[in-house]
This record gives sequence, C-alpha cells and structure tokens, in this order.
Amino acid sequence: QSQPIPPKPIPSQPKVASLSSLQDGAVDFKGRKIQPRDTIEKKEVNLNELRNLLKKSLDKKEE
Repeated sequence: QSQPIPPKPIPSQPKVASLSSLQDGAVDFKGRKIQPRDTIEKKEVNLNELRNLLKKSLDKKEE
C-alpha cells in the first residue's frame, strides 16, 4: 500500500546583515564589505576588418 509522506525539512533562515555594517560603506547581501574592482580598458576594434574576417571564414566553411 502507500507509504506515509515524510514531513519536509524546514530550511534554516539565512543570517541577516546588520544595518551597522552599512555605515562603513557598500556591503553585499551577507554584510561583507564590497571590494573595489579594477577598471577594464576599452579596446578599439576595426569593425570593417572584423566583418571581412568573419565573411572569409564563413565562406571557407561553406566550401
């Protein structure tokens, strides 16, 4: 016959970040200080050259 359904385990509540941690600056959802990231350099790309390379490679693939 059918077996009884076991009760679902209740997940524990995550720890809440304290509001006092916000006084020191930006924090993540766990209350840890957010580390500044290095800025990424933007590189210039010649779009016409890139299009030509893609076109050539696609043409070779079709042959």
